[in-house]
Amino acid sequence: MAPKRKRASPVLEAERIVGKRVRGGAKEYLVKWQGCADAHNSWKLAEHVLDPELVAEFEARAAASDDARTDGDDGTVWPLSLARAERELAATLDRLIAALPADLRQPFAWRAAGLVATAEADARPPAVVAPRGAAAEELIEAIRQRLRTLVGPRAVAPDETFHFPAHLPDYAGYSAETVEHVDAFLYDEGELDELVDDGKLSRHYCGPNGPRDIRPLHLVSHSFSLPQLRLLFSKGALGDARGQTIVDVGSRLGAVLWAGAAYSSAARLVGVELSAHFARVQSRVVDSFRLGGRVQVVHADICDCAELLATADVVVLNNVFEFFHDRCAQAAIWARMRAMLGRRGTRLVTVPALSTSLANAGLDIVLDGWVRELPIAPPYPRQPSLEEATVAGSALHSEALAEQNEIFDQIHLYEVV
Repeated sequence: MAPKRKRASPVLEAERIVGKRVRGGAKEYLVKWQGCADAHNSWKLAEHVLDPELVAEFEARAAASDDARTDGDDGTVWPLSLARAERELAATLDRLIAALPADLRQPFAWRAAGLVATAEADARPPAVVAPRGAAAEELIEAIRQRLRTLVGPRAVAPDETFHFPAHLPDYAGYSAETVEHVDAFLYDEGELDELVDDGKLSRHYCGPNGPRDIRPLHLVSHSFSLPQLRLLFSKGALGDARGQTIVDVGSRLGAVLWAGAAYSSAARLVGVELSAHFARVQSRVVDSFRLGGRVQVVHADICDCAELLATADVVVLNNVFEFFHDRCAQAAIWARMRAMLGRRGTRLVTVPALSTSLANAGLDIVLDGWVRELPIAPPYPRQPSLEEATVAGSALHSEALAEQNEIFDQIHLYEVV
């Protein structure tokens, strides 16, 4: 008789850590399990908690908590709850704003936008007032700093797989050994240089011919940079997007969502993300900054989101499939996207050009009759090309200006006809 097989125990996913103690010299964490009531929270040895982000988040809360305390002889630490901390922060901020003269309150108009909710703000009609000027930039910078605590400088999810399109001329030689993944939203060029100087990132790798064969890495970002995001939500691109629904396909760390919340009056910003890890990261930012009234993160395959795309005014597709699916899978996804994106007036923001993505997937989809390309202009006069500057005899041109033009030229805007 064959031996009976043990029934596999269900695998529970840790949602967050809610306490810490020391027993017999060993550190333990109290774990709240996904989908389970608090009554099922259980103590686990520190080395058995497999998600370091949960530990780091708990320790940060405990360190910053004014009422963190030790209960009894076992050294249990209970930090200030996130919900209570947010309520106290919101109340303090409202008191400070209320104490300001009326003419100094305008920079804090974003409080009424639902970015940090209060009972008074929740009672208002749902009209959205976008933060302006310094308030918008402060929100973006705070989110960037928060994300840096949640992900490493390479911003790669443990549950994603890359497919390098080395068969394409623009990506010849790209492979796991020759590519470094960075995030242009989290780090600009100067900040990347600082990471390199600190030894946290490298711009070079050792080739097959030994330690003297040093070659430059290909740095690849799957997110828009801050200048590109400001362009998207300027009057020359998506405009104010007042009252509109914007869907970002493959939202990763949520750069489009945060920029839309800070720079526009869009009513609804939805990120669709296939990686469960990145979906959780985005959800944490939504909760931390009380953005739930406008921002939603959906963990799903975009091919299953026909109803969502049918309600979208703007759909953002930034290098969304090329590095994550093989050519056959890309072709199937784009064919499905063509079928789902048929509502007249819907605008598509793509990098690279739509025709390039379709050709890279081996598709011969005719754009005429489906979409028309719209002009997209930088928020300031375009800089002269090298040839133009040479002809004009200008000494002001530099490679930096050419690169500036290039990052804007990568973005294409279409309207479904």
